[in-house]
Amino acid sequence: MRPVRPVGQRKRHGLVHSLLSRSRVGSGWTAKAGEGRAMDFEIVHTFDAGREAVERAMLDPQLAPFLLEHMTLVRHIELLERKDDGAAVVRRVRYVPVPVISRIGAMQVKPEWMSWTEESRFDPRVHRVDFENVPQVPGVAEVMEQRGVIRFEEAGPGKCRRTIRGSLRIKMPLVGRIVEKVIYPNAMKILDEEARFLNAWLLTQGR
Repeated sequence: MRPVRPVGQRKRHGLVHSLLSRSRVGSGWTAKAGEGRAMDFEIVHTFDAGREAVERAMLDPQLAPFLLEHMTLVRHIELLERKDDGAAVVRRVRYVPVPVISRIGAMQVKPEWMSWTEESRFDPRVHRVDFENVPQVPGVAEVMEQRGVIRFEEAGPGKCRRTIRGSLRIKMPLVGRIVEKVIYPNAMKILDEEARFLNAWLLTQGR
């Protein structure tokens, strides 16, 4: 039996799901084998708010608790560090996804292998985030590399397009490409869900 949420929390969930039913986040993603045996990927989301509002929302420390309350594919989000010197915002955020991959071929996948820390730097002058996702388990960090760039563009009145481009590389002979193809679609599902609730957050804030 699922626990009953407090009345105030139920009302908030009702509001969020009402907003979700009224809005649609445009999205699309692609992947291909890149140079050096890495998998290059791109995912695009369009939000119901202007560019600066979306940028502020993504950097807002209160967004993580909101996402954690509503997302079903992530079970822990923790802001470890945030520095803003006026020229750039540097952050470290830990993510622990809900385990969905138990095996890759004959290899058993432990839940903690999929946790990571996002290390990012946002430059407001060029509306760009450079990021690297560092696995929490040292052994996994030795064989997995994921980094990329996020760009924000105006997409019409009250709209913003967020484009995430990056590469995923598993440095394992023979099975590396197989592992990439298993991890990639699950990562994209997490980003799609994050985008839906980020859009809901923007609407609740009236942005």
